Amino acid sequence: MKKMKVIYILLIIFICGLIGTAAGELALQFIPPDSYFHFFLSSVISPFWEIKKIDLIVMKFGFNIQFNINPLTLVGIILGSIFSLRKV
Repeated sequence: MKKMKVIYILLIIFICGLIGTAAGELALQFIPPDSYFHFFLSSVISPFWEIKKIDLIVMKFGFNIQFNINPLTLVGIILGSIFSLRKV
């Protein structure tokens, strides 16, 4: 039962982070590019994790993951944390 609570909390935080990212990207479409708020929302942190190439003789493959984290992503994560911890 405790494992399901942890999965629930992480899932809610992840979904709220995605909603925050989408809201930030959507807001950038409607805000004039020369405003300070556009500059604030367009500041993005992009952590990147990559495995360049793995050669297993039979096959070769590579793998990478990149996240775009804007200020509304952090707001979504914080609100998701509050919401999920309040429900548990």
